[in-house]
Formats: sequence, structure tokens, C-alpha cells
Amino acid sequence: MALDIAFIIPTYNEAKRIAATVAQFKAVRHIHYEIIVSDNGSSDQTCELARLAGATVKPLNVDVRSTIGECRNRGAAATAAEILWFIDADVRVLELEAFADEVVQYFRRHPDTVAILPRLGIYQAEATRTDRFWYGYVNLTNVIQNRILKSGAAPGDCMIVRRSAFAKVHGFNSSALTTSEDHDLMRRLARLGEVQTFWHRRAEMSPRRVHVDGWPKVLLQWGRNWIKRFIFHQTNHDIWEPRR
Repeated sequence: MALDIAFIIPTYNEAKRIAATVAQFKAVRHIHYEIIVSDNGSSDQTCELARLAGATVKPLNVDVRSTIGECRNRGAAATAAEILWFIDADVRVLELEAFADEVVQYFRRHPDTVAILPRLGIYQAEATRTDRFWYGYVNLTNVIQNRILKSGAAPGDCMIVRRSAFAKVHGFNSSALTTSEDHDLMRRLARLGEVQTFWHRRAEMSPRRVHVDGWPKVLLQWGRNWIKRFIFHQTNHDIWEPRR
């Protein structure tokens, strides 16, 4: 039977979180899915724990770490699912079963839709007022870019893409971009069709980066990367150092 959704998780030393991330998909019962962990050379137990939790693991077969775009592409190449649900290893999707059912039905009823995004935020129990403000801003600007400007935008933490559209744009720019690969993909997808935001659906992530680095540093890097890529059309080589 055809697969509806592939949940694709790029990982690098995520042993602390991967089992719980994979386990959340057990809530999905009414559609056919698979879980693919595309690992980027982890030196901890990420791959072993992912397999034990029920995921198919696609390890890195070279000695040099790849870009996150390449990791996601490798995961996408390993599945025949109609819908590619890219999700980071620290993300939890609220009301996942209902959300997944809605995604499948929406794609089938709206053939012009190429991607769907949830509203993003920090884990509720750990979110500060500053976190809520800035993620509110991020969500709003994504909606404006996708629904009004039609220019395409998305944070890579959790984004859902129609497989046929992903293939038409040749997936993520995996060789040239170390950052902004998510926005770059969504800009190319937006030329093919509609990018929808399900404001009533929410995904939450760890605050590990914004609480370790601080919002000023994170916003500065986001802004610099966006300007370099989309204003000056320069390739981004800035690396996001892991926060575990």
C-alpha cells in the first residue's frame, strides 16, 4: 500500500532526544507513514536509538559531515511517500494525529498547494516572553511572505512538502548552502504553487539555541544570512554550531 507521509529527521549527536522524537509518531494511526532518520555522522548513540525506536536510519557514508540540506535530500531519496514531512530532532508536533490526517486530506483536495507549515514556538514549559514575541514575529513574517508576497519562506524545523513539487525543484540546494537552505527551497517551491500556514496547528522546539546563544546573536545571524542569500545572492557558508 502506498505511503502517505515520510517523517524525515536530520540528526547529528541527538542521542538525548531522538527516541522521544521518533516515539511521537506512534500517535499517527489512520494513515500510512514511515520514519527516516538521516544521520550526519553522529559519534553518539543516535543511530542505534533511532533504530530501536522504529526509524529507518540512513547514515553518512563519508568521513566529512554534509550540509543539512544534503541530509534532508538523502532522507527524501530513501522514500516513495507522497508527502515529505521534514522535522528536526528536537521538535514536538502538537495533536499530531489530527494534524497528519488534515495534511493528507488537504493536499488531496488542493493540488495547487506545494507545502504546508505549522505555527512554530518554543516548548511551552520553557518559553519566555521574549521567545513568544520573536517566534510570533517569525510566524507572521512567514505568512506575509507566503500568502501575500508569494515569495516563499519557511524555517526548516518543521515543514511539509508535496513530493512531486520537491522533485520538480530538485530538492534542497545541498552543496552550496550551509544555512538558509530552508528559505531557499520554499522560495523555489512558491513559484510552483501555494505555500499554506496552518495557524491552528503548532509545533514546538527546544530553546537550546536561543537560550544558549541569546536572541540578539540568533537574530543577527538569521538577518545576515537572509540578506546575503536573497539581497546580494551570495552563498552562505556560515555554520550553525551544534547546541546539545
